[in-house]
Amino acid sequence: MKKSKLLGIIATALFCSSLINAQNVFNASNASLNHLDNTTIVNEIAGNWFLSLGLNIIDDGGAGYHKTDPLNTNSSHFSNPFMLGAEYNTGTNFSINTSFSFNKYLIGKNVDGGIIQKGSEAGYVAFDATAKYALKKILNSKVFDPYVFAGAGYTKIGKHTSLFGTELKRIPAIGRMTLNYGFGANFWLSNTWGVYLNFMAKYGVKQKNYEAEITNQLQFSFGGIYHIPSNNFNWRV
Repeated sequence: MKKSKLLGIIATALFCSSLINAQNVFNASNASLNHLDNTTIVNEIAGNWFLSLGLNIIDDGGAGYHKTDPLNTNSSHFSNPFMLGAEYNTGTNFSINTSFSFNKYLIGKNVDGGIIQKGSEAGYVAFDATAKYALKKILNSKVFDPYVFAGAGYTKIGKHTSLFGTELKRIPAIGRMTLNYGFGANFWLSNTWGVYLNFMAKYGVKQKNYEAEITNQLQFSFGGIYHIPSNNFNWRV
C-alpha cells in the first residue's frame, strides 16, 4: 500500500533521527538517574521476564495516500484496543516477545477500500510472536531502549458488510497468518517500570479463497512495561 510505505518511510526517518541525536538525551537522562545502581537496568534484565499492557491502533484501509486525510484517520481503528504482552530476555541482546491484541472495526471506517456498514462492526483479535534485538547496550544507554524485531502471527477479523462504491459486499470472518517486522523503544523510568512505543507492519499471507480480502496492516501500540525482578520470579528457560 502506498500509504503504508509512506508511513513506514516517515517512521523510519524519525527513528533514525532519534538515534542520531540520542547520545545527548542519554547523558542527561543518565545524570538524572545517578541514584540507581550502574548495572541495575543495563545488566540485570538478562534472563528475566517482562509484562506489558497497552493500547493499539490498527490501520487496515488499503486505499493508499489521500491529500485530504494524510494520516488515514478514516481507516484507523481504535475501539476496545487493548494489548497484552510477555517477553523473555535470553541473556544477550535478543529476547522473545508474545502479544495478544484486541480491537474493533467501526461503522463508517474504510477497510480494504470498502466502508463498514451499520450493524456489521467487526472484531479484531491477533496473536503475534517476535524475536527482538535490543540496541540499548550498543548505545550505552540506561533509559532509552530501542529495538528491532521480526516474527509471525495469526490475525482474525470478524464478519462484516462493506460498501464498495455502490455495491454491498458481505465479508466472512477470516483468519490469516501474518509475517511481521518493525521497530520500537522502551523508555525506562526506573529499574522495574517503563513505557513503550511500537510500530509493526503485518503482511497477510494469502489464502486461495480469500486473496482479495487478506491484505496488509499497520499496527501502532503504546503502553506500560514492567520488569519482574529476578529475585521475585526465578523461572529459567
